[in-house]
Amino acid sequence: MLDDGLGGAHSFAEAQRASAIVRSDLESAGLTPHAVKSRWLPAQRTDAFLGFAIDFAANTIALKRDRVVKILRTLLLFARDTPPTRRQVASLAGQIISSHMVLGHVVRIRTRALYHLIADYDASWDSVVPWTPEAWSEVVFWRAAAIDGFIQAVVPLRRDPLAATVTVSSDASDGASGVVLRMPDSPPVGTACAFSPEQRLKSSTWRELEAVRFGLVTFAHILRDRVVRWETDNQAAAFIIIQGSKWPHLNRLAKAIYEAATAVGAVIRPIWVPRELNEQADAWSRTYDIDDWGLSDQSFQILVSKWGRFSADLFADHINKRCSPFWSRWPCPGSSGTDAITASWPPGLVYACPPFSLLSRFLPRVLSVEAPHRVVLVVPLWPAQSWWPLLFSDGVHTSPSVVDAVVLCKADFQIGRAGRPDFLIHPSWSFAAVALLWQPGRVGPSVFCSARALGKPCPLCTVFRSFA
Repeated sequence: MLDDGLGGAHSFAEAQRASAIVRSDLESAGLTPHAVKSRWLPAQRTDAFLGFAIDFAANTIALKRDRVVKILRTLLLFARDTPPTRRQVASLAGQIISSHMVLGHVVRIRTRALYHLIADYDASWDSVVPWTPEAWSEVVFWRAAAIDGFIQAVVPLRRDPLAATVTVSSDASDGASGVVLRMPDSPPVGTACAFSPEQRLKSSTWRELEAVRFGLVTFAHILRDRVVRWETDNQAAAFIIIQGSKWPHLNRLAKAIYEAATAVGAVIRPIWVPRELNEQADAWSRTYDIDDWGLSDQSFQILVSKWGRFSADLFADHINKRCSPFWSRWPCPGSSGTDAITASWPPGLVYACPPFSLLSRFLPRVLSVEAPHRVVLVVPLWPAQSWWPLLFSDGVHTSPSVVDAVVLCKADFQIGRAGRPDFLIHPSWSFAAVALLWQPGRVGPSVFCSARALGKPCPLCTVFRSFA
């Protein structure tokens, strides 16, 4: 017995000739076509082919109503606290996966856990299997898709390939992900994100997929409603983005990538490229922000309790930001920009813990702020620096704009994923840091020591008091 088949041609006459040839070949081979199910007269519309409603005249394809109803009824059979049978799970997974011509590649990504329920139990079709969190989440997803009308969608039968308007390259090293965005008539924009210690232990394929996810959410505002050529030098990653993976931890990333793209209407076309053609992304994946450090949570709360909540974080990233909006060194998810010094800050009290190398540029901007802006600035006690007189006009007495201060010790700081600040690591360095509240026109600092507030000895208090 032969399975179902469908043919087509550019014109009615050509389709009629093709139909006659197929019918003649079948009969010559000794096969008897089913008289009722076979349809030899060409037509532009049919709703009798495997549960699809096909319209060549309108160039559309959709699921037939009775097929949609069957999927809904199957979904409603399941309850979280009632284990299904393998047969029931197989029925649902089969109904969904066979709808890929209408629903797209998400049917593969969002049925992987259901197929695991079937494959992981060597038992009869009528034996029950317990729900896994991943499998139940897929049932919930398809229920929501049914309610939202997703499975009732009418889509183009023939999709003319759309030209990609943006190219993104991504790569992952052992320590970080790197992403480069390229658009016509614009210079490339790169970014990087260091992996956590736990992420560094994961497989190279996981890290490559995470690089794609990170790049997608970082540049989401640019990729909105665009067709994106996404280049990666990992063949497994390019495959998994479309097909999903049998490994749950990789399939979760495939789902995250699909959801991030869908949220902004982007169409991702993953393309494998040789490593030598992915050098820019590779270089970014080996780039680290050595100034990834800042105050610990406990010490930061001391500043909040003393001066109130902050309206912006001027030097941060999506991982260590203290509030929103925030500015970052490189593009990252949620960042308001990559140049906090020239940016327009929101009214209120803003927090700044800049790299020491930027202080000579940043302090003049801070000195020029006017109400309703106020700035809490974290700086080292470093009298030898060229910017020190901006804080202490004669090297000893505070500037009129310094209205309050908190002495901070090494224990008040924490190092981020890639940070390597010498002042925290090198034992011979004895720099402290000071949080300064800027509000032009006020005088008289009152020094507060976080170390003493926490019951710790702090000989640096005496040093700072000698300056004040």
